Amino acid sequence: MSTRDTVVIGASKGGLTALGRFVELLPHNLPAAIFVAMHAPHGVVTLLSCKARLPVHLAIDSQQFQTGNIYGHCLPCRGPSQSLL
Repeated sequence: MSTRDTVVIGASKGGLTALGRFVELLPHNLPAAIFVAMHAPHGVVTLLSCKARLPVHLAIDSQQFQTGNIYGHCLPCRGPSQSLL
């Protein structure tokens, strides 16, 4: 049986409360790496680290990722037109 050890979550700035609740519920020994990309201020890593039992880091290019950690990346939002498909 194959295993999966990566979870990827995307959210807009309005999803910060739900995302905070989600990371609160993650067990401290989660056997997966969590990746979060969201339109939010750069302080999102600090905000999530206050809620999560897992360590929260700013995702960096070429970084080695480890299970049991949350990696965040903030995407700039330039207005409503950016969201149009």
